[in-house]
Amino acid sequence: MASFTLNVPDEALETLQAKLAATTFPDSLESGDMWNYGAPLRDIKRLTEYWRNQFDWRKAEAKINQLPNFETIITPIGFDSINIHYVHQPSPVKNAMPLLFCHGWPGSFIEVEKLLPLLRGDGSGPAFHVVAPSLPNFGFSGVVKKPGFGLEKYAEVCHTLMQQLGYKEYGSGYNLEQRTKPQTIGYALADSPVALLAWIYEKLHDWTDDYPWSDDEILTWISIYYFSTAGPAASVRIYYEAVHSTGTKIAHRDALSEWIPHVKLGLAYFPRELTVVPQTWGRTLGPVAYESVKPRGGHFAAWETPEFIASDLEKMFGKKGPLYGIIKGADGYRRGSKL
Repeated sequence: MASFTLNVPDEALETLQAKLAATTFPDSLESGDMWNYGAPLRDIKRLTEYWRNQFDWRKAEAKINQLPNFETIITPIGFDSINIHYVHQPSPVKNAMPLLFCHGWPGSFIEVEKLLPLLRGDGSGPAFHVVAPSLPNFGFSGVVKKPGFGLEKYAEVCHTLMQQLGYKEYGSGYNLEQRTKPQTIGYALADSPVALLAWIYEKLHDWTDDYPWSDDEILTWISIYYFSTAGPAASVRIYYEAVHSTGTKIAHRDALSEWIPHVKLGLAYFPRELTVVPQTWGRTLGPVAYESVKPRGGHFAAWETPEFIASDLEKMFGKKGPLYGIIKGADGYRRGSKL
């Protein structure tokens, strides 16, 4: 384990500036500033101009470096060693519960930022030791070049990380082109920062529940992909490997319980999630101990509505919750607490 400090080379920033300056934009249709055809040209031009002339990456970088960043080496079975970046916020409460926070695409470790102050245990709810890794091929973790790195390998990396940190038991919170020919879209994403901007910005808009993204938020998220250790194209392979890797189970309605037969589950339903399924389907995933239905929120719930996630964790693991005390010696409360 070692501390991690992000410092994107000046040369990389200069290359980005040159590419932004040399951008050739496509034409748009009449009334083409609507979202029907994808990210509007007007928005992409505005964000490109802001990225080039006003966005302060060094300021965003300094804010990222305020997080408790670390790195370690993990060697998944059958693959080369990978340098794994992760955020680790231990709670001052000795008996805090270990919590593994896993991001998806096009998110990153940054999604945990708003949750961290809510989970330390400063209030009446249980405290959590939070671990939020950059998954392999994402953020500032290393690249996997060997084919076949399926979802079970991502799980192996996360589990190994938690074991290395001394957490033997813990909780875990939290596409078509990318699933078929990830290398094809990868050429555009790796070479053109504006292609990356348009590709991800569309998802940030469409997959949230009218969240008021600021330009700085958008460009911080996208810059993390652009400056990622593995490169922006590597992350999209997760979709292909999820359905093509040997031994990876494909989720379907009649066999969901095969995935998680014994682990207690908590499910939150957000109205603007990509796929909103009936609660009766969710209950086939395994032994569901807690459910909630939210009035708002989408795919990036930890960023859009961190208070909902923190509240659910308190209701699920708190002293009146269905899973209070599930981890022996780590119930989340200070000894002698009557809360």
